Order: sequence, then C-alpha cells, then structure tokens
Amino acid sequence: MRNLMLFIFLVSIIVLFACNPASEPVEQFEHPVFELNSLSFIDSLGGLPEADLMQLFKEVNTIIVDSLGYAGAGYTIWKVQADTVPYMRYLIRGNWPNMDTYKIVHDHPLYKEALKKVYESNESLKTNMYQRYELLN
Repeated sequence: MRNLMLFIFLVSIIVLFACNPASEPVEQFEHPVFELNSLSFIDSLGGLPEADLMQLFKEVNTIIVDSLGYAGAGYTIWKVQADTVPYMRYLIRGNWPNMDTYKIVHDHPLYKEALKKVYESNESLKTNMYQRYELLN
C-alpha cells in the first residue's frame, strides 16, 4: 500500500510539472492597429494572372511606403474561399492608419498613376463592391 501511495505521489508530481506551462512567455507579435480599412471585392481577374495582380499592387505599396512615407499602410490581396461567397473571388484590403492618411495617399499623383496602371492592366478588373471600415475604440 505504501509503495502504491508513493507511486501515485510521484506520478502526480511528474504530471504536474509536465503540464505546467513554461515560465518563458510566448512570443507576442506586434501588429500595427490601423483605424481604417478599405475592402474591394472583385469577381474576376479577367485572365490576369494572380502573380501579375500581386506585382501591380506591390508597386502601389512601394509608392505608399517608400515615396510617400507611410510604413505599414497599403494593400493586401486575398482569395475568397469558394464555399463562402461564390460570386466574389478576390478581396483587396487597404490598411490605413487613419482617414487623413487615406485622403493624402489617394490624392497623391504618384498613387493615382500606380493605381491607374492596376486597372488598365485588364479592362475586366473591376470592383464589384467597395467599403471602408473604421475601428471602434
């Protein structure tokens, strides 16, 4: 009986230490929190390869960050899962620190020229739905 009690005690101690989380904290990733997001939904690239679309928006992002100085602002491209929305294939998400930055970027000639290049790349590349969202604080 005494051996059984000792065995249970040792197993309990081992389990306790094995299940105890590590004393080091899990690494936290810092993500900038932007006050404004813009969402453009596109149903078709009209034959434009996805890699070309990505490259075009990479050029737009380079202008936003390098030429205009808004680090972290710009666009990310998402492919919509087919089983969620059958008529929308792509989401272009704009990340903006605030509405003032959004306006400054969108009014700048370099940005306008780069975005014009995106939409001239393929006539069928049209936004079906566009919305902006503000962060609730």
